[in-house]
Amino acid sequence: MQRIEISLRGFLSFHKGIVNAVIHVLGISLAVYGVWTMNWPLIIVAPLIMEAGHAYNHFRKIESYPVRVLPLQLATYITFLVVVYLVRILIAG
Repeated sequence: MQRIEISLRGFLSFHKGIVNAVIHVLGISLAVYGVWTMNWPLIIVAPLIMEAGHAYNHFRKIESYPVRVLPLQLATYITFLVVVYLVRILIAG
């Protein structure tokens, strides 16, 4: 249970601030739409947009991120894409 709490605290600290939240909503929307329509440029651009939210927080001194988090972010994004794709397949039949 302690590991889950630590992970949740880390996740929430990476996503502080209204600007970061808005940028993430935009990026997630583009990613979902990109998977749904199989639009590869959108799928590639979406994580870059979301990373811009993290960069905004970093440069505004809202939160600082270690570089070692980047592989975890990439793995999370890929997992998210797979889940959205599987939902797409289930809905489309």
